[in-house]
Amino acid sequence: YNLNTNNDNDDKINNKIPPVVTLFLKRVEQNVPNVSIRLFGSVTNFTHFKDKSDVDCCMIYPDEYTRIKLCAFIEDDSIEFNKTRIRFREMKYSQPGYNDEFIGLYHVCFDDKDKLDISLVNGERGIGPLQHYQHDVGIGYRLLIFIIKWLYYEASVISKELFIYLKKLIFYFRNSA
Repeated sequence: YNLNTNNDNDDKINNKIPPVVTLFLKRVEQNVPNVSIRLFGSVTNFTHFKDKSDVDCCMIYPDEYTRIKLCAFIEDDSIEFNKTRIRFREMKYSQPGYNDEFIGLYHVCFDDKDKLDISLVNGERGIGPLQHYQHDVGIGYRLLIFIIKWLYYEASVISKELFIYLKKLIFYFRNSA
């Protein structure tokens, strides 16, 4: 995915992204050199619910200086955006072959509605755990995720807690298979 290309697949993805999120991602590219952005998760497939699902992205940085600059932009320097909530945490990947790598995760909410989840990844090699966890989801699992999202977002028959639990359960079974 590239914000600045005009192919059909990228256009389909761009149409799912709220304008404020698109602008924020463009400002990151303009203000933090050497960062590449990749979208993943539901925004890249049929499980995305426009104006309801969050947008998941991976920001790949080459060195510690760039990571610090990127964090400063996300937290403080992007004052043109009404960020109503920012949360940061680190997640450890303990799967075989990933050497307990840590990835920084930001959850940013704009105007109390448009949500962006940012995974900070050190270098191209570090994207491996994230791609394995988020991209290698078979069609059967995606269909289950779509049904759960539909029950939550459209039918409103399950609680947020149950929605989160069921999604985690699907990834647990996928990882155990």
